[in-house]
Amino acid sequence: MSQEPDDRTSSRVVLLVEPEREVRNVLQEILEQRGYDVLAANDGRMARASIAATRPDIALIEVMLRDESGADLSEELVGSGLPVVAMTGHSEGARLLESLPLWRLTKPFGGDALVMLIQQVLAGPHLRPEEVRP
Repeated sequence: MSQEPDDRTSSRVVLLVEPEREVRNVLQEILEQRGYDVLAANDGRMARASIAATRPDIALIEVMLRDESGADLSEELVGSGLPVVAMTGHSEGARLLESLPLWRLTKPFGGDALVMLIQQVLAGPHLRPEEVRP
């Protein structure tokens, strides 16, 4: 069941950094069905190249990347002023996030929870991560 794009999402660009192709494809499809433009990357190098070409409005980053720590990439992007949602389904990944001021999604999560969190983060950039939970 596909949903109509939401006017609030038009022209919003999401950087999606996910090393697993199947997961990346599903998340990209969910976001595109909701009206987001998606820059998909499978590692930190590709993420930086995407950002150099197009500045996203928000980044979704899997903590366990193949080429570097997704937590380090997240911290770097937050430092540049980009809102970041860190995703992980690994206990090791969750430990990496403990000290970082990031919004988080624990896998598995549903498309509605993902989109709701993105909307909340983009609507309230003044909020701290611990104040926003799907």
